[in-house]
Amino acid sequence: MSLRSKRAGWNSLVLDRLLALAYHAPWATVIVALVTFALCLLLAFNKLEFQSDRAALVDLSPHYQKLSDELKSEFPGYEDTVVVIDGGSTKQRERFCDELAKRLDKTGLYADIFTRVQLPFLRHQALLYLEPGDLKAMQHSLQEAQGMVGALSGQNGVGELLAETSHDLEKMLPVLNEVLGQLLKSLKTRGRYQYESPWEKAFFSQGEAQKPEDNRAELMQEAGRTGFYNTLADGRIHLLLAKPKDDVSAAIKTLRDEVKRLKPAYPELDTGITGELVLDEDEMVSSIGDSIHATLWSMVLVMLLFWFSFKQRLRPAMALFALTMALGWTLGFTTLALGHLNLLTVTFATMLIGLGVDFGIHFIYGYEEERARKRSPLEAMRLTMEHAGIEGLTGAATTAIAFYAICFTDFRGVAELGLIAGTGVILCFISMATVLPALFFLHERTNPRPIIRPRPRWARWLAVGERVVLAQPFFAVAICALFTIWCALRIPEVTFDYNLLHLQSQSLQSVQTELKLLRSDQGLLFAIVLADDLDQAEKLSDKFSQLKTVAKVESIVPLVPKGFAQKNPLLKQIVKLMQSFPLPDANGPNTGSAGGLMKMGEGFTLLESTFRAQYPKLLASPNAEVRRNAKQFRMLLDTLFATLEHMGAGPISDSVTVFQQNLFTDLRGLLEFLKDQQADKPITLKDLPKPVAIRSLGAHGKILVRIYPKGNPWERSQLDPFLKEIQSVSPDVFGTPVLVYYHTEALKRAYEVSGWYAFGAICVVLLLHFRNIGSTLLALLPKVVGVIWMLGIMSYCGVQFNPANFMALPLILGIGLIFGVHVVHRLLHSPREGIFSHSTGPAIALSACTTIACFGTLTAARHQGVASLGFLMTVGVGANLVTSVLLLPALMRLRRPR
Repeated sequence: MSLRSKRAGWNSLVLDRLLALAYHAPWATVIVALVTFALCLLLAFNKLEFQSDRAALVDLSPHYQKLSDELKSEFPGYEDTVVVIDGGSTKQRERFCDELAKRLDKTGLYADIFTRVQLPFLRHQALLYLEPGDLKAMQHSLQEAQGMVGALSGQNGVGELLAETSHDLEKMLPVLNEVLGQLLKSLKTRGRYQYESPWEKAFFSQGEAQKPEDNRAELMQEAGRTGFYNTLADGRIHLLLAKPKDDVSAAIKTLRDEVKRLKPAYPELDTGITGELVLDEDEMVSSIGDSIHATLWSMVLVMLLFWFSFKQRLRPAMALFALTMALGWTLGFTTLALGHLNLLTVTFATMLIGLGVDFGIHFIYGYEEERARKRSPLEAMRLTMEHAGIEGLTGAATTAIAFYAICFTDFRGVAELGLIAGTGVILCFISMATVLPALFFLHERTNPRPIIRPRPRWARWLAVGERVVLAQPFFAVAICALFTIWCALRIPEVTFDYNLLHLQSQSLQSVQTELKLLRSDQGLLFAIVLADDLDQAEKLSDKFSQLKTVAKVESIVPLVPKGFAQKNPLLKQIVKLMQSFPLPDANGPNTGSAGGLMKMGEGFTLLESTFRAQYPKLLASPNAEVRRNAKQFRMLLDTLFATLEHMGAGPISDSVTVFQQNLFTDLRGLLEFLKDQQADKPITLKDLPKPVAIRSLGAHGKILVRIYPKGNPWERSQLDPFLKEIQSVSPDVFGTPVLVYYHTEALKRAYEVSGWYAFGAICVVLLLHFRNIGSTLLALLPKVVGVIWMLGIMSYCGVQFNPANFMALPLILGIGLIFGVHVVHRLLHSPREGIFSHSTGPAIALSACTTIACFGTLTAARHQGVASLGFLMTVGVGANLVTSVLLLPALMRLRRPR
C-alpha cells in the first residue's frame, strides 16, 4: 500500500520504498544490515586513524601554508617533548637530566636528547667570542700581568705578589681588592668558604666587578668541559628536550615510565612532562577516553529510559539494534570518506545516539498507538509512516542540513564533523525506517500480540498537567515571555574564551607543568621565523629583542662569532704572548709555614706603606673608579689587620694555606686555558653540536629564530599585541602562537557562518514541508526562543563559549527542531486535544530525555571543552523541549481558543 495516496511528495515516495523493502524482505533487510555493519567495523579497525595535530584541523591560507611547508621541509618533526625539573640543588637537577638522557637513549625511541649545549671547540677557540676591542684590552692586560704571574710562580707566592703589585698600585687595585676579599673570607671561615675567581679583573677587564655567573673566563672553561644546561628562571628550572622518532605515543609513554622509575632516587626534585606533542597526545587520549565512556553511558541511559517508558525490553532493544547498525555504517563511511577522526569528530557517536534514537521512539509510539486500535502490522506501520515517518524524515533532513551547512566553512575539522554527523543522521533514519520495521514485522509474524495500552502511565500524568496549564494559556505565554526577556538581557555577558589550555583537563600533568612554566614567565609557546643566513638572523633577532611584548629571542647567532679576519692578528699575538707565561705550581708555595707567613707579612707591610703614601693621590684622581677602588682597598686592609690581631698562628696558617691553594689552582687552570687557545680557523655552522644544529639549522641552510612572548600567550589579550608587534617586523612569522590565533579565529568564524547557513537552510526545508509561512514560523519559534534561553542560562552559570563548545550554536539549530514540527502537526490535526493525549507528547518527551541523557554524559568528560559542549547541548535541548511542549501549545491555543 502506498503512502502517496494520503500525502504526496518526495518524502512520501522515499518512505513508501523503505516500507515496501522492510515488509516484503524483512530477513534480507536485517541480514544486509548486519553484513554491512560487520564490513564497516572491519574497515574502520584496519584503516581508521586518529589525527591529533591541530594544524590538520584547518585549511591554512596560501601564505601560511607556504610557511608551514617550508618549516616542515627545513625541520621535519621539529617538536620536542619537554621534561621540566624543579627543586633540589643544581647538581641534583643536572644529575637527573644526565641519568634520564642515558635511559632514554637506550630505548631507541628518540632521534635526539638535549640536556645541555656542549661546545668542545671553546677549549681552543673561546677567545673568538670576544670583540676586537676586548682582545686588545686583554692583550694589554696580559702584558701588564706578566710580572704578577711571575711573582706568583716564585717560591714566596702571595707575599711576592703583594710586593710586585706595589710598583703599579693604581692599575692593580681592582685585582688586589678581589684577592684581599677572598683572603678575608678564608680567614673568617678558616678556609671553609665559597671561592670566587679574581683573575677576570686581571686578564679580561679593568671595569666593574662582575657577578660570579658573569665571569667570562670561568664560563668559557666550564662550557668547554661540560657545556651549558638548558635552564629557566635564572637556572632554578632545568629542561630536558627529547625529539621522538616516529611512534610519538610510545615515546611519550616510555618517557613517563622512565621519569617515574628515576624519581624515587631524587625525592627533592619536582618533575613534569609537557610540550606541544605531549599536550596534543594528552588531549587525544582524553578525548578518545571521554568519547568511549560517553558512548557507553549513552547506550545504558537510553536503555533505562526505554525500559522506564515502555515497561518492556523487546521493542526498545530492536530500536537500539537499528541504532547500532547506523553507528557502524557511519564509522565505515568516515573511514572511506576521510580515513581519520580528529579532536572534534571523535564525539560523533554520542551525538548520533542521542539524535538517531529519536526516530525509533516516534516509530515505536506511533506503531503501538495504531496497533492498539486493532490495525494490522502493515496498516499500523503505514499510518505511522504517514505521520511520524514523514515528520521524522523532515527532522532528519533539517538536522542533516544543519550539519552539512558547516561543511562549507574553511575550518577542516568542523567541516569533517558536519560531513560525518550529517551523514550519520541520515543513516540513522534509514536504519530506523528499514531495519526497525523489518524487526517489527518479523516479531509480529511469530508472536502477534495486540497492544492494549499504548501510552505509559507517566504520559497520562503529563496530560493532566498539560490540561491545567492550557486552561490558562495566557499565563504560560507570559511566564515564558518574561523568562525570555531576562535571558535576552544576559546574552551580552556571554563571551568567547580563546584559551586552548582551558579546554583540557586541568588535572593533566602536561597542563599543570605548562601553567607552572607560565608562572615562571617562560612558557613553551614561541613564534618562529626562518632566516636565510646569519646576517639576516642577527638583524631579525635584534629587532625582535627591542619589542615590548617579547621576553627573549633565541638563535644560533651568538654561537657563531663574526669578524675572524679582524680578530686573527690579535689572537695570534695573544697566543704568542701566552707562551712566555710561566705556570705556577698547582699546589702553590707553602705560605702557611712560619717562613711563608713572615714573607707574606713583609709583603703586606710594603704594600701598606706604599698605599698609605699614595692614598691622597689616589683619592684626588679624576677617575671615579680609581677613587672607589682606593677606598675599598683601605677598608679591606683595615679589616684584614683587625682580623689577624685576634687570630692565632694555627688558624691563620690553615686559612692562608686553603686560600693560596684555591688561588693558585684557579690561576693555573686559567693560564692553561689561555695557553690552549688557537688562532688557525674560525668557528662555522658546521662546528655546531648536533642537538643545536637539528633544532636551529635547517636541512637547506635556513636558520630558525625563536621569539618568546612575555606573559601568557594562551590568553588572547596578551597574544594579540605580541603577534601584532612581531608581524610588524616580519610578515613571515609562524609557529604555534600564530597557528593558535589563526585556528581559533577560523573556528569561531566557521561556526558563526555555518550557524547562519544552517538557519537559512532549515527555514527553506520547513517551508517546503509545511507549504505555509505561519506554520513554518510556529515550528521555528521554540528553536529561536530555546537558543535565547540557552544563552541566558550560560550567562547565569558562568559558562563561556570556547573553541570546542561553540559548535553547539549551529548544531542546536537542527537538533530538536523536530519537536516543534511534531507539535505543530499534531495541534493542526487535533486542535482541541493536547499533545500528551496522543503518542506525540510522550514521544517528544522521551526523545528529548534520551538526547539530553546522551549529551549529558559529555558533561562528565575530563576534557573541559567536551564537558562544556555537553552542558550547552543539554541546556539547549532542554530549553527546546520546554518551549515546544509548553510555549508552542499555549500560543496555538491563544490563536484558536475554541
